[in-house]
Amino acid sequence: MNTRTPHSHQTYPAMAAFRSCLAAYAHASERIVRRFGLTPQHYSLLVVLGAQTNGTVTVGEVAQALNIAHHGAVGLTQRAQQAGLIERIRDSHSRRRVLLHLTATGQQRLQDITQAHMNELHEQRAGLHHALHHWIKVLDENATEPA
Repeated sequence: MNTRTPHSHQTYPAMAAFRSCLAAYAHASERIVRRFGLTPQHYSLLVVLGAQTNGTVTVGEVAQALNIAHHGAVGLTQRAQQAGLIERIRDSHSRRRVLLHLTATGQQRLQDITQAHMNELHEQRAGLHHALHHWIKVLDENATEPA
């Protein structure tokens, strides 16, 4: 027997609006990234590297940040290196570790694509704000203690 409390009449519309905004952003993001000649995966890699305060990241950290297998991160970083977006350097302290950092080309692409994303988000801001606010309200109203 199902003993769960039914969701309020606001749950599904809020969830649908939020998911619709996420999908719209994802589609716009892919379009923007491809317009700059990159794949969404390459852009995600550039964002991970750009977010690092020390300027370097390991392949393992990329795999974790992007939620992909280590061998997938190796392939992604090799392709990004071939495209001139990043440099892969063996760690002088541990030859098994590969450190990654953006090249000037990678940094410029990251800046350009991020600005295009910011412009797109500015256009979607009102819808995103409304959907997120509504979704948070529903989540707060339906919060339960973990089992």
